[in-house]
Amino acid sequence: GELLIPSVELRYYLGPRPFFLFPIGLFGFMNNMIGPDRLLRKLRDLHLFVGLGIVLLDLLDILYMGEVIFIYLGLVTITISLGTFVAVNAWRKDGRLDGKLIVVGFIIVGLGGLYDVSAGLGIFNPQKWISHYSFFVFILLLGYINERRFRRNSESLAEKRLQLEESNRTLESRVEQRTDELNQKNLRLQNTLDQL
Repeated sequence: GELLIPSVELRYYLGPRPFFLFPIGLFGFMNNMIGPDRLLRKLRDLHLFVGLGIVLLDLLDILYMGEVIFIYLGLVTITISLGTFVAVNAWRKDGRLDGKLIVVGFIIVGLGGLYDVSAGLGIFNPQKWISHYSFFVFILLLGYINERRFRRNSESLAEKRLQLEESNRTLESRVEQRTDELNQKNLRLQNTLDQL
């Protein structure tokens, strides 16, 4: 059978083009990870509007994505720089390693994007484009952070389960003790009634 989308178009849209959609997920993810933040939501919405708009204009053959990729990379660099400030503030409040790693990841992505934007604007002739490597490193850091959070949550859940089991054991013991006390009081009450 024939593919619905010819392979050239498939490679075009499934190749580097999802880069236009990456910041949408990034800022949504960061908003969930750091906690609700208005700036992160606004940055996500900005990229949603611009990124999907560019993809739509490209699909309609009004605009070629390749013509605006460096402009968009500049926008990504600027918004990631803003996101870095949000991450630094969250890290200062939190102080955990996760926050430090998020800040490092934002800085790496920002520097990689700045390098490629500068090269794309002809400021210097690059030997190699590096932003995709910086995104890859950032994604690895996010994966590590998620793994750490998953492990902490699993350990916390196991601890809570043990506490619940202990509470259940002590509850059974307290119920038995209270039942015995009530039985003894009932017995004394019955003896008192029998004596009357």
